[in-house]
Amino acid sequence: QSKHQCHKKEAAPILTQPLFLLHGKFFLLLYSDMRRFIVILIVVLTVVFTIGATQRWEEVDTPPRAMVELQDIDENPIGIAVSDGYIYVSSEKRITVKVFTILGQLVSEETLPEGIHRFLMRAKGIYIVKIGACTHRVTI
Repeated sequence: QSKHQCHKKEAAPILTQPLFLLHGKFFLLLYSDMRRFIVILIVVLTVVFTIGATQRWEEVDTPPRAMVELQDIDENPIGIAVSDGYIYVSSEKRITVKVFTILGQLVSEETLPEGIHRFLMRAKGIYIVKIGACTHRVTI
């Protein structure tokens, strides 16, 4: 008699559900995670492009009716006006324009070529516009 005991290997557990149902649950889980990811991605991109969009000065052909004339140190005649939520700036030379909130936060800084340009202000309020060496307060 042999004193060796044989250990019977237990059979692998039998799946209680067909394999395609397990794959179905996996894909359903993957699908819901993917939907959640896509929704989050759309929200993030919307916020980035809406808030993060850089406002730019745009060149226009005609100035608004009432331009206030300012005189720069360089004897460069400068015009500034506000109309329909835009700040308009005109100059015969290349100039640097900075727009600040009343609290001093920089909204825009750009060097503009000669001509008439406008900048859309998204929020109403009082702003300080520095054009070259001239400073002017505007109300939107």
